[in-house]
Amino acid sequence: MRSAYFNKNNLLLLRIHFSIFLLPIFLFAHSQMDTINWTTAFLVFIILHLIIYPSSNAYNSYMDQDETSIGGLEHPPKATESLLHISYVLDGVGILLSIFVSSYFAVFVFIYVCISRFYSGWSLRLKQYPILGYLAVVIFQGYFIYQACIQAQGIRLDWFNAKAFASSLLLGAVYPLTQIYQHKEDMQRGDTTISMKLGIRGTFVFTMLLFGIATLVLYFSLPSLQQFILFNVGMFPGVLFFFYWMRLSFKDQKQANYKNTMWMNILSALGLNISFLLLLLFR
Repeated sequence: MRSAYFNKNNLLLLRIHFSIFLLPIFLFAHSQMDTINWTTAFLVFIILHLIIYPSSNAYNSYMDQDETSIGGLEHPPKATESLLHISYVLDGVGILLSIFVSSYFAVFVFIYVCISRFYSGWSLRLKQYPILGYLAVVIFQGYFIYQACIQAQGIRLDWFNAKAFASSLLLGAVYPLTQIYQHKEDMQRGDTTISMKLGIRGTFVFTMLLFGIATLVLYFSLPSLQQFILFNVGMFPGVLFFFYWMRLSFKDQKQANYKNTMWMNILSALGLNISFLLLLLFR
């Protein structure tokens, strides 16, 4: 019984390493705070990136039963029912630990868990609706998590915080690119993603436009020009690769593949993580 749960396949499907792609939101939120309770920040990091996000990955893998590449795994193993049980346990642990941060933060985490279940679960499966599924991801992994980090520190929430909206815009720009190589499998499963609706060319154009809007919002909302410059320096390698990849894919749509998608994710995530980490350390 024990080996059915604690095995290599389940560990792989938690995709803990994939949390690095969502880390920029956490770092960005904390980089914009005047004072930080570091114990609380560390606990929030553990809850989100080592418990809740991996739990969502596990649940999504079980529901989708992926047979081709997914984010962070080129050859995903078979997802068994034990993985589903693990995701339920992790959710419970994550929500319980969140209470030690604050009751309000626990509510944020509970809502996030519910949305992630609605996104992948077959009862509602928001994933099958291109606009609704897209909005669920970019709002709750961007704006919502930014605000949850603010709430965890006991800072009064500003629901119209431009930087929280910028978080969703940045995530919304990159997210369709993560779907660009999965059109065939998504179609076979009955899902219609935003990238499928846009097409390969349209996905690149949409990403370029939304990233431009996000950059404009950050220009007006970041507290200093130095922070804005640092953000752009961090994004520069990812932007260069984006235009290179777009050019390749416009010539040959087979270039819109898993390998290039992962390179795009890695470069953009590392750039944002480094930029926001520096903003956090030297704020």
